[in-house]
Amino acid sequence: MVHDLPPLASCAFLILTARRLPVVQLRAIRIGLAPAVVCAAVLWAGPIVGGAAAVLAGLADARFFCRDHRSRVSVALSTLPMLLACLAAALAGVGPGAASARPGASATLDASYWLRATLPLAAFVAAYAVGVRCIEDRLRAGGNRALRDGRTMRLWITAAGFLAIVPFVPVAAAAGPWALAPFSALLVIVGLLIRRAFDVSRLRRRLSASQALGIASLQDTATAEPSALLLQFLRLSDSLVHAERGLVWMVDDENGEIVPAVGLPDMGEFAGLRARLGEGLVGAAAERSRPMIVSDAAHTLRRGENEPAEDSWLLYPILSQQKVLGVAHWTRPAATPFTADDAEQLEGLVPHVGVAVESLRERSRARDLAATDGLTGLFNHRRIDELLREEMRRAQRYNRPLSVLMLDLDSFKSVNDNFGHVKGDLMLKTVARVIRTGVRTVDRVGRYGGEEFIVVMPETHKDDAYLLAERMRAAVEEKGYIVVAGEEIHRTVSVGVASYPEDGLNPQEVIERADEALYRSKDAGRNRVTWA
Repeated sequence: MVHDLPPLASCAFLILTARRLPVVQLRAIRIGLAPAVVCAAVLWAGPIVGGAAAVLAGLADARFFCRDHRSRVSVALSTLPMLLACLAAALAGVGPGAASARPGASATLDASYWLRATLPLAAFVAAYAVGVRCIEDRLRAGGNRALRDGRTMRLWITAAGFLAIVPFVPVAAAAGPWALAPFSALLVIVGLLIRRAFDVSRLRRRLSASQALGIASLQDTATAEPSALLLQFLRLSDSLVHAERGLVWMVDDENGEIVPAVGLPDMGEFAGLRARLGEGLVGAAAERSRPMIVSDAAHTLRRGENEPAEDSWLLYPILSQQKVLGVAHWTRPAATPFTADDAEQLEGLVPHVGVAVESLRERSRARDLAATDGLTGLFNHRRIDELLREEMRRAQRYNRPLSVLMLDLDSFKSVNDNFGHVKGDLMLKTVARVIRTGVRTVDRVGRYGGEEFIVVMPETHKDDAYLLAERMRAAVEEKGYIVVAGEEIHRTVSVGVASYPEDGLNPQEVIERADEALYRSKDAGRNRVTWA
């Protein structure tokens, strides 16, 4: 056994090096040529030495490079297919393995030699493939989509390493462990070629994702919303970096808070949370110009009081012209923390989403300007009709109430006749401001024409709409005035109320009933509310 120590140590070192220097980092898993190195150790030093070297390399990996119990279990499970393959090679080989087939100096490499030399290799490859599928995918992977997605890449890279061994079978038979030197050089070349091909493939995916996001942001539809674009961004990012959950936090321009806007597959424990610039991990990421990687949120002092204390986090600020729009946020188990390579995969996509969101907002503001009355700032006739049709479809679909208020400014013509159109416009703007401040956030207010206004009230029964209309009428009576030559010129409004479904089954019928009720208010003496 003493003479096996140098080969055992050298093989264990090569296996450990191959484990810690993967050819590719595919999503959450490392894929390298360690199985091929174990196979070479089996051929040149025997299955016992090869298996022992694999165990030693696994123990060293778990002891010195794994930080938690889950990582150590993962290392142990990844070693099991190699041990299974070593056992199969021992059963298929003769004596210590392929080395026992070494011919003498004058012997020829006949068919019998090749059969005996390659049989352990074939047994090793077959057993390893079965072990990967049965042990890694069932015990280690379970429902982990990242590991399942990496199966093809893992077997492809391992097969390339195995093929690199075949030319050195006769060399190993003649030279023994000395054949490790040219074999190692060949494996380095194979690894570099695979790495180059993989990098090209990843670069293509990054360009494809950026192009798809750009196309999505240019879809100039009337219903385009930033939230739909953000969801598309999260779906595209999933092809670049694996995460159990992806979110996008957006900065609220009104109060400066950072709130989760969308989540994939959902927002989970982050739903309803809020952050501020500089506070917690999300707030700290928003102040940066570079991505921030948190290996384990449970062991960081910067975590906010309400932020979940688990998983590895990747936080990427979303900027547009140096303005912070939000933070892109991905999480996955701390056993497979995010790396700088993950952040690099996203560096071409995240800046695009900032520009795309800002572009959507600009187009939305442009549409709002086109749909807004220039004098009062309320929705114009065309846009309020569109909104009423949308709310009516929603009410019909979910069998919910909908009410409409029609308001007309009383005796408005006398303001224009006595004080001029400039003062008349000022009166219209004043009354419009009073009406707008008196409605709920879900209500839609528009200028229907001249001195007539309309309020669309979703999810509102007729009785509730009447009470809201009465409060609105009283507010205009109190605050609806302008000052001319030091004198307050007051005006009031008359209001008509109609509702779906009792007063009409379509927008036109509801508006007609509300308009009829409005004119009954006028006929009854103005400054009053009447329902249909």
